[in-house]
Amino acid sequence: MYWSASDAPRCLGNSVTRAGAGLSDLDRSIELSSAVLQRMPNDSEALKNRALARYFKKDLAAARSDFEVLLKDRSAVRRGYPVVRLSMALRQSRQGTSALLSAYPREQWPTDGPRPLLEMAVGDGSADAAIGAAKPTSDCWSPCAKPTSTSPSSTSPTAI
Repeated sequence: MYWSASDAPRCLGNSVTRAGAGLSDLDRSIELSSAVLQRMPNDSEALKNRALARYFKKDLAAARSDFEVLLKDRSAVRRGYPVVRLSMALRQSRQGTSALLSAYPREQWPTDGPRPLLEMAVGDGSADAAIGAAKPTSDCWSPCAKPTSTSPSSTSPTAI
C-alpha cells in the first residue's frame, strides 16, 4: 500500500519517506519528502531523502539547493556526508567545488569517518586515503572476517 502525499504530514515524518518509496521510486520519494517538509520544514531526514532522490534523478540544481539548506544546520557539516553529496552534485553539474571550503571550513568537519572523502571533495585527498579509512578495524565486526585457521575447511565460504 502506498501513502498519498496528503497522508504524509499526518504520519511519522521521515518514516513515511523511507517506507513509502525510499529511493526505488524517485518521483514518489520526492513527493512524500516534500509533503513532510511542508508540514515539518526542519525535518532533516526528509530533506536528505529528497536531496538524494533529486540527485539520482539528475535534478542537480534542486539537489544542490536541498543539500545547501540541509547544511545550514552545522551538525550536518560535522557529519560530513552532506558536504560530500553536495560536492558530487556540483561536480555532476560541471560546477567547481572551490567554494565548499569557504562555506564549510575544515575546522567544522568530522575528524574521522568521511574526512578523507571530504578532502577528496575539495581536491586535496586521495582515493587510497578514502579506501584506507573505509577498511574495518580490529574492533569492527565484519561478516567476511579472516578465518583464524588456514586449513581448507576454515577458508571455505560456509566456514566463514
